[in-house]
Amino acid sequence: MLKKPYPRSDDFRRSLVAGLLVAVFVALFLLIFQPFGMSSIPAPSKYWQIGCYGLVTLAGLAVGEWIPRLIWKNYFSESRWTVGKQILWMMIVILLIALGNMYYTYLLGYTQLSLQNTMFFTGFTIAVGFFPITASILLNYSRLARTNSSVAQVINSDLAEADKRESAEAAGDEIHKWTFKGENANEEFSTDEKQLLYIESADNYSMFHWLENGTVRKKLLRGSLKSMEDQVSAAELFRCHRTFIVNLKKVVSVSGNSQGYRLKIAGTDAEVPVARNSGKMLHEKLKSLKR
Repeated sequence: MLKKPYPRSDDFRRSLVAGLLVAVFVALFLLIFQPFGMSSIPAPSKYWQIGCYGLVTLAGLAVGEWIPRLIWKNYFSESRWTVGKQILWMMIVILLIALGNMYYTYLLGYTQLSLQNTMFFTGFTIAVGFFPITASILLNYSRLARTNSSVAQVINSDLAEADKRESAEAAGDEIHKWTFKGENANEEFSTDEKQLLYIESADNYSMFHWLENGTVRKKLLRGSLKSMEDQVSAAELFRCHRTFIVNLKKVVSVSGNSQGYRLKIAGTDAEVPVARNSGKMLHEKLKSLKR
């Protein structure tokens, strides 16, 4: 279970907004309930002290969550993220916040900075936080995996029925041809719906994967994936992920797990990921294209 894939958003802006909301929630919680004798602190110093606890929470998220993601991008990539990593890292972040709050409380003069107090804060945080964090992550994993697997089965059923109809009707169909131009002089690539499998982002380049005589070929053009997407308007081509454009005619099956959906492409072992917010659109496009 700890090695099972777990969703992790690469959207730093969304993560930042979520962190700000958590910090505001902490400050509001302390302001409303005023635990640990906070009600006895005279105003107005009480309000800025409570507000700073929210800032300490934000700093803990920055040190434990945002900064490591910027430094070790590969380690935190969703393709490598698992249930076990999520549990471990959430505990690390919670622990950093707890230690930050302890040190801030010491600066305010309400506690002593000692090894005994540090061990108490650490032990108390782990004891209180481990089980609810683990339970929430496992429940979320189970819910997402079950939901996405069920939807993938429905999509695969639709694909199977559509393939039966296509096998009888495909003989006279017109083949759509596409030409993509790179940013370098006289650089272009021509293909069609029978050959192109998918296009993958490669920094400032786009990698084309196509099938030729049963063999997968690759060609690199200088230009972003967005520029390639804008050059050709075709119902068969779908931007399923920020780093992939897939030829829907070459999708043979869909699998689902807690991270979302993955597309099995004809003639290759490659599996193309689908962004979590694109799952519904994928289903609709496959149904309309293969109707």
